[in-house]
Amino acid sequence: SAVRTVESTHLLQESLRDLRKNLETHFTCRPAEWIEKTAAEYAAEGRPVSHDCVIGPDAAGRIRPAEFAQILDNLVRNGLRAAPDGEIKIIFHGNADLLFVDVEDNGPGVPEPVREKLFAERVTTRKSSGGFGLYHAARVVKKYGGEMRLVETGEGKTVFQIQLKRVDNA
Repeated sequence: SAVRTVESTHLLQESLRDLRKNLETHFTCRPAEWIEKTAAEYAAEGRPVSHDCVIGPDAAGRIRPAEFAQILDNLVRNGLRAAPDGEIKIIFHGNADLLFVDVEDNGPGVPEPVREKLFAERVTTRKSSGGFGLYHAARVVKKYGGEMRLVETGEGKTVFQIQLKRVDNA
């Protein structure tokens, strides 16, 4: 009976290790991969998006890859709408605990009245938008313990930042 209990405990511990590994794989994203893919897709459409990976390309953050890709695409599309003939830059950097993805455009900036409520539901700077993109993006990032911020805005430069918890051994 004691031997069975020990065997069961070992099986349970092994199952938990496997489950933890599967969860980490499913909810872990390497932003550098998606930044590269996003830049290539826009370049193929004749809309070059520059990018710079300041930290190693293997750095991983806590978010599902598909959700990160959707959020990144939303920020790039917003930047291209704000600066139709302008430039979009994506900068990937971080520290020991956090990863940052900055999406910068050289458009006119976010209007003052909208800045404080930019991540609220139904807030938009466009006439033909439902105002769900940034709201949804911020909620998704927050769900994984991250944060979305408007870091800087003004004539000629707006920077949105995705902040993710860094994951080791991903």
